[in-house]
Amino acid sequence: MGVGIADGRGEVHEVKEGDTAIVVDALRASATVAALLHAGANEVTPVAEVPPDGVGGAVLVGEREGETLEEAALGNSPTEVKERASEVSGADVVLRTTNGTNCVKRVERAKRVYMGSLVNLSSLVDSVERSVQDGDIWVVPAGRRGDVAQEDVYTANRILSRLIEKGYGAKSPETVTPESR
Repeated sequence: MGVGIADGRGEVHEVKEGDTAIVVDALRASATVAALLHAGANEVTPVAEVPPDGVGGAVLVGEREGETLEEAALGNSPTEVKERASEVSGADVVLRTTNGTNCVKRVERAKRVYMGSLVNLSSLVDSVERSVQDGDIWVVPAGRRGDVAQEDVYTANRILSRLIEKGYGAKSPETVTPESR
């Protein structure tokens, strides 16, 4: 079992069935998921598109191209979630974003998918360590509108470093440097 960084801006060939993917949209989607769970949401389901028949009894949170979805209760903002925590506490949440949840869709063949950010770094690594018994672990920076997002690459490398400190072996040297992006 090894760890590496896979480019999440297009098809993610590295992630196979049985692997674990950690999607990183550091400043928005990943941090918003952490904020939603901290605010008491029961679960957060990321979607690439809002289902045509709606989200049932769940609370819709999200944005498209940086604009809050018209039908959403909240935008893709950890600060907004913190300020309006009562709207998601005890609720199931559906999250739709331009970059992060689309990246989740691109790694859906993975056995487990996490969202990673600096705000949940320790709990993320602890959770991965407790639950991952097989397959490789891929940290996947989502990028921004098809471009590299340096904050995602930085965060992905921090997550990767923490996993390596825990004893997971790096897939190869070129997977651990932002220059390879």
